[in-house]
Amino acid sequence: MLALLVIPTLLAIQTPPQQKQLTAQDLGAFLDGLIPTELERDNIAGAVISVVKDGQLLYAKGYGYADVAHHLPVSADSTVFRIASISKLFTATAVMQLVEQGKLNLDTDVQTYLDFKLRRHFPDKITLRNLLTHTAGFEESVKDLPADSGRSVPLREHILERTPDQIYRPGTVTSYSNYGADLAGYIVQVVSGTPYPDYVRLHILEPLGMMHSSIAEPLPPYVRHLLSQNYGLATDSAKEYEVLQGEPSGQMASTGTDMAKFMIAHLQLGRYGDHRILGESTAKLMATTQFRTDPRIPCMALGFFEESENGYRIIGHGGDLSWFHSHLSLLMDEGVGIFMSVNSAGSEGVYDFREAIRDAFLHRYFPSRTPLQPEAADALAEAKEVAGPYTISRRGETTLAKVLMLAIPLGVEAHPDGTVDIPLLTNVDGQPMRWTPVGKLEFRSPDGSQHIAFVTDSAGHVRRMAWLGGHEFHRVGLADNRNWNVGLLVACVTVFLATLVLWPVAAIARRRYRQALPDEGVSPRLRATTRGVALINLVALLGLVLFVYMGFTNKMKFDNRVDPWLGLIRLGFLAGAVGTIAAIVAATRSWREGTNGWARVKYTALAVTTTAFTWFVIHWHMLSANFNY
Repeated sequence: MLALLVIPTLLAIQTPPQQKQLTAQDLGAFLDGLIPTELERDNIAGAVISVVKDGQLLYAKGYGYADVAHHLPVSADSTVFRIASISKLFTATAVMQLVEQGKLNLDTDVQTYLDFKLRRHFPDKITLRNLLTHTAGFEESVKDLPADSGRSVPLREHILERTPDQIYRPGTVTSYSNYGADLAGYIVQVVSGTPYPDYVRLHILEPLGMMHSSIAEPLPPYVRHLLSQNYGLATDSAKEYEVLQGEPSGQMASTGTDMAKFMIAHLQLGRYGDHRILGESTAKLMATTQFRTDPRIPCMALGFFEESENGYRIIGHGGDLSWFHSHLSLLMDEGVGIFMSVNSAGSEGVYDFREAIRDAFLHRYFPSRTPLQPEAADALAEAKEVAGPYTISRRGETTLAKVLMLAIPLGVEAHPDGTVDIPLLTNVDGQPMRWTPVGKLEFRSPDGSQHIAFVTDSAGHVRRMAWLGGHEFHRVGLADNRNWNVGLLVACVTVFLATLVLWPVAAIARRRYRQALPDEGVSPRLRATTRGVALINLVALLGLVLFVYMGFTNKMKFDNRVDPWLGLIRLGFLAGAVGTIAAIVAATRSWREGTNGWARVKYTALAVTTTAFTWFVIHWHMLSANFNY
């Protein structure tokens, strides 16, 4: 027991790693030894990285290939990467320019600026501050993310057709929303009177000299011909170009050196060389905390995620398409920024490369300058208080997208040593990270670089977990408990399969032993109908699983072209739901009119199972008529 009390103290007084001086020479040698190894380990074709310091480009280099088949190397100056959601920083910058000019107000209802009536669930106003901090309350949508139908869609058309429901009161929950960013960009377009891509080009890209960048869809030829190929793995053939809907949330394409200019402008509070894209006070406001789920946990500035780590104030943003994966981080007080992008999904997961490089960079040049917090005295009690099932704030709630939450392991599990783990949050080895309690409902990662905290309601019950901008964890009851629902689904599938398998087996056994059909009290037609219900439910479920699998493995696109398939699957679920009546009738008759005990058990089990499965289908919106999901 004494050893357990001493260990946290020893950890807290350990000598921090030796900080290296951030110079171009040291950084170049460090990255040249690190990045090629990581590319090979993750089977990634190519990467670019740029680092800025004190208003200057310190280092920029391409690694690997932009086109594997033609052995075309990545160039930091001329190879264009698609940076996906980092585009939101350009949208936020555009909004703040118009705020600075008095044309927009962060706290005015956005309906004031729109040329259509925005559908909403709550009476509270939705503001630009909400849109830039992901607190407008919109639910998540996966359709057209990314998907294409082979063509780009005008921004206004996209905004009107894809308005998601609000599932949170504005200003209360941070829930990442691509739609919110697209809506902010559309407001820039309406108020400025300039098409959104042209506004960004004229007021951000050209003043910064970002001549190899564009947020337009389709990309203009002078950018498109410099675009890197994209890959699943470096050893795969190149993938097709992904057409995105909604330029403001994810369409920016840029080079490493162009992104360096954007980083410098924000680190220097709006100034790059002789040009200004923001006034100093506006740039400061943009980098200032705007929303936190819990005051102790970094969350959102305006457009930027707070990424503070090792005691340093860091803001940034990541960006992910199917194949391109990027990240940008700004150490505001140190005047340092780092941008990286890869053109492949890789074999180790989409975040492994960029997190490995970013963490190695921070560990070498900005190691922790705060002592490791000791474990709380009542660690086990803290762990038990927060343990339980959770879901994520960024989710579909009123559409088919809700069922996707069953694929995400989000429960918080307490361990006897007082630590907790969350399967979704893993170490670099892929194992769940152990979080140590260090205060009232506050936990740290093993190295102390990250923290999470839990928030209680007015009655003192744990309801939410603060994690990072755009994403909270919300405690759920039995109806949304992932483990309970998966268990229910497995039980239903087992009964359906047993019903179908035992039907011919029983018939063969009766024929072999010349046994008559037992008195089940059920007509042959009703008996066959109950088997048909089991089969229909299984086929519909398998169809949905394949539908989701094909979409998330990029074998098809979630867009209007697959709506007929989804409609057919839903007809299957509808037929199964109606067939529940037949199963209940069969069970009732087996008890009233039949004499065979086994038949009663069989039909009762099937009636209970089909009823439970119908509840499952309805609860998770698998029967919804809404094709926006």
